[in-house]
Amino acid sequence: MRETFESCRCPYCLEQANPGIKVGETLFFSCPRCLLAFRAGLEEPENVLRMQQYYENDFFRELAWDQLEGYRDEIFREALDRIEGQAGRGRLLDVGCGCGFFLREALARGWDVKGLDPSRESIDYLNAMLGDVGIQGTLDDCDPGERYDVIAMINVLDHLFDPWESVEKAAALLKPGGLLYVRVPNGHFHMNLFRLMRAWGLGNKAGRVVVFHNYAMSAAWLDRMLTDRGLTAVEIRNAGISEFDGYRRRNGKIRAMRLLRRAVWRSAKSIEHLSAGTLLWGPSLEVTARKQGISPVRHLRSDSGKRHPVHPSAGAKGTLS
Repeated sequence: MRETFESCRCPYCLEQANPGIKVGETLFFSCPRCLLAFRAGLEEPENVLRMQQYYENDFFRELAWDQLEGYRDEIFREALDRIEGQAGRGRLLDVGCGCGFFLREALARGWDVKGLDPSRESIDYLNAMLGDVGIQGTLDDCDPGERYDVIAMINVLDHLFDPWESVEKAAALLKPGGLLYVRVPNGHFHMNLFRLMRAWGLGNKAGRVVVFHNYAMSAAWLDRMLTDRGLTAVEIRNAGISEFDGYRRRNGKIRAMRLLRRAVWRSAKSIEHLSAGTLLWGPSLEVTARKQGISPVRHLRSDSGKRHPVHPSAGAKGTLS
């Protein structure tokens, strides 16, 4: 049975958005103009305050364990492979850095790193591990005079209340020609998977496989939003698969979950390849975009110590959650 709810306006383009779907106790709406899906109540100040307090005070205790136990490490390595294929190495800011394991990998490769996260305990962990490279707060707390070659936002945008404003603030901190790297759940994939599971009578189990935060972002919406912010050379791909299984402690079916994830990944990449990149059906998306301006040729140092030029448009490997 199809569910409809009271309509509301899209927070991005202000178009009337309806109908919605209900995921657990949360209502989601979909905008017919810009294709953004969003949860109800984002405009309510008490929800904003509650979420801010959660990330500042509770996130580390409840959800940092997947970072601490290494379930994100492959994501981080492949993200850096992608970034270095397009931008070489230089100054890197990781927005939503968590405990700092992405920055640890980058530092080992020769990057000059800085991390930003609202979680106090996550930043304390990062600074204890890598030195004084973490800032507790948001993009508003960054030095406006600082400039970075690359800014990464890995599994961050869909948690924010105003992700387009955060992208604009991040772009202001990039050097001319600098690279923005974004990884985010594929909203189109998860919305359709939820509808399919609900049709099969499995809607009550959807929370184990579908991902919904404040927003469900499609490739089309991401392309539009980044272009609206003045970023260029937008490229969007299926991201790779991680070994993360948030329910491993509850059911222990790690091997089955990994096999399912790999099957989904192979299918998504095959469809992406056959459609020349027009169909992105993987669970996560990987996005790169550039700030307008000259993008200089950077260099990667080989094991032999020689420096090899890397053109900014060079390719790299892909990634996912």
